[in-house]
Amino acid sequence: MVNGAEGSAWSSLRARGDDLEEHVAGTPAGDDPTPLTREHLFDLASVSKIVTALAALTLVDEGRISLDEPVRSRVPVGRGPHAATITLRHLLTHTSGLPDTVTDWREGVVGEALLERCLDAPLTARPGAVHRYSCVGYIALGRLIEEVAGQSLDEAVAVRVAGPAGASTLRYGPVAADSAVATEYRPAGRLVRGSVHDELAAAVGMPVGNAGLFGTARDVFRIADVLRSGGRGPGTRVLTAETVRRAISPGVEAAGYRQGLGLRVGERSWMSSAHAVGHTGFTGTAFEVDPASDTIAVLLTNRVHPRRTSAEAITRARARFFACDGRGDDRDGGDRRSRA
Repeated sequence: MVNGAEGSAWSSLRARGDDLEEHVAGTPAGDDPTPLTREHLFDLASVSKIVTALAALTLVDEGRISLDEPVRSRVPVGRGPHAATITLRHLLTHTSGLPDTVTDWREGVVGEALLERCLDAPLTARPGAVHRYSCVGYIALGRLIEEVAGQSLDEAVAVRVAGPAGASTLRYGPVAADSAVATEYRPAGRLVRGSVHDELAAAVGMPVGNAGLFGTARDVFRIADVLRSGGRGPGTRVLTAETVRRAISPGVEAAGYRQGLGLRVGERSWMSSAHAVGHTGFTGTAFEVDPASDTIAVLLTNRVHPRRTSAEAITRARARFFACDGRGDDRDGGDRRSRA
């Protein structure tokens, strides 16, 4: 386990070609001794951003919006003299100039009012000038998807990405507590289990683009497989091969990695190669696709259970898992091998 605490959960999956290996260990919560199964849903945290990015890129493929079209004509985003120049590409690559987060929820601002604070956040830099990882930017991206697609974000994700990819249990929280892996205890001893862990997404109280999706390792694998296969789902095409190529191509230099359209490329702290693409989530989730070796690896943990601690343990576990044979530690627990 990553943190070794009672209630630690681990679900991993590695696929080379058609060979798929899975490992499941632990329990879904410290007060629930039920053995973890591969059907338990993890809070995916910022891995949600990749699903949001793919949903946006389906609209690009349909010609309903272009990567370099200013988004202000669709959705008012950002405040400042250069806000009108923010494009879809800026939002996808974290170069919009929007701040990393909004903390008004700490003062009791929630719901639509908090969403509006995010959309009206003052810019911290001119769009395109610097890379700044931004949850606010992805909340704006989710709102843009809704406006262009004429669908709620959860519907757009289900119809445009999860369904075609075969990620059948991927969904926005809240979800039933007994189907979910717990995250952390909040003040007054409240256990977060089935509710969205990300404070900003939870306070907005509706599906947003930065976090809030729940899913299994198989769900994340299916999303990753769209990238590995050049845009194909199990029964239909999700994205064009050219759009996938652009998504996984590094276009912006960031701290410790290169930034594609949503995806991180060659993140040195945990990825297996300079060509691998993927993303992490604060709750202890991550996936990567390595086109050179035709490999997908998924690691889902609840590293914030029962309390969030230093990121050092999950960073070490990720680096070991993605670099080695897929086991990542010496844990006991369920070991399943199958064909994809």
